[in-house]
Order: sequence, then C-alpha cells, then structure tokens
Amino acid sequence: MAYLKPQTLTCPDCGLSAEVKWVIGVGPTSKPGQTPSRRLHHIKPFIRDADHANTLICPDCGAIVT
Repeated sequence: MAYLKPQTLTCPDCGLSAEVKWVIGVGPTSKPGQTPSRRLHHIKPFIRDADHANTLICPDCGAIVT
C-alpha cells in the first residue's frame, strides 16, 4: 500500500476546496503489470457517496466533487 501525491479538489457549485489523498494497493495475487486498486483516504470535509466509493459529495451544497 502506498499514498499518491495529495490532490486538491474544489466543489464546482460553492467553491469549497480541500486536499484528499489516494491510497493504492496491490494484492497478494496481483501479477506484474496489473492495475492496482485505488481508494480515497483523508477526504474531510467531503462526504463519500454511499453508492460509489470513489465519488465525493460537498457537505455544504450536495454537489458531486471531481
């Protein structure tokens, strides 16, 4: 498991901005060249979408943040 470089995301509707981090990981059965798993880590103040694990929602206005 490793962290990618932090990324700053900004809400397109209200302008709320915060830094998030991605964690990448390789499973024990992964083969060289396979795409590692990616998941969001340290996402505050944004909220994780219950239906889509890598989608964030702005807590102030409810917009999807990309």
